[in-house]
Amino acid sequence: MFPIMASSLPNLRDVGPVRRACHWGAALLLCLVSSAGVIAAQPSPRAVRVEVRDRSGRMLSDARVEFLPRADSAITDSSGIALATIEAESTLTISVRKIGFEPRAARFPIGAAPAFVVRVTLGELGVRLPEVSVTAEYPGEPWRRGFEERRKRSSGSFRDRSYFAGRVPLTLDDWFNSMPGVVMTSRGLRIMRCPRLGVWIDGMHVTGPGLPASLALQQLTATDIAALELFRMAQQQSQFSDPNLEDCSLLVWTRSR
Repeated sequence: MFPIMASSLPNLRDVGPVRRACHWGAALLLCLVSSAGVIAAQPSPRAVRVEVRDRSGRMLSDARVEFLPRADSAITDSSGIALATIEAESTLTISVRKIGFEPRAARFPIGAAPAFVVRVTLGELGVRLPEVSVTAEYPGEPWRRGFEERRKRSSGSFRDRSYFAGRVPLTLDDWFNSMPGVVMTSRGLRIMRCPRLGVWIDGMHVTGPGLPASLALQQLTATDIAALELFRMAQQQSQFSDPNLEDCSLLVWTRSR
């Protein structure tokens, strides 16, 4: 097993969602298609695409890919690609072997990602490859990196779909249930000490004069929502607030379609 070192990648808007990439020196790249970070999860089906090549970049067929400790395995095709669906919790251990090449194995955090890509570079026998490095981003959830950064440094209220532990939220009230100082009534969302609520949907300010929060939230269903952030008074984030018109800010991030 090789050690894993963490670093970060720039936000690449041209690919939409953020990416998680794992480099085996120049050796292995792991891209999460979506993730809830390193949140513990029950075993669930994950779609895996494994791409295997040699140090010159040539794709390698007939490489054996094993997902440990389970007995699941796959063989790369003539394009050097193996596809598999496995059941995994929040981590994955993968081993790749091919006759004439140094075998590789490592353990990775995969959070709640339903699908991801692993790119592996194999060196010929006797050639030592660099250690593994991990760079964390989140394809499929372009809002995720900012959400996690704000959750670490802010005292706002945060909630994403992992809150429901596998359940499906059916109403907006499900999303706000038990959130401190927040009540969903027949007249809309009520937040303690927040007479003027600003709403931002996928980074766009959708409230203002003549556009109340209740009208903005009518655009959404519970199944549309991927995550929420609520900032009161001094908690507000400068890029998501209009202090002259609003007392607190609700950020709503929707699911990719």
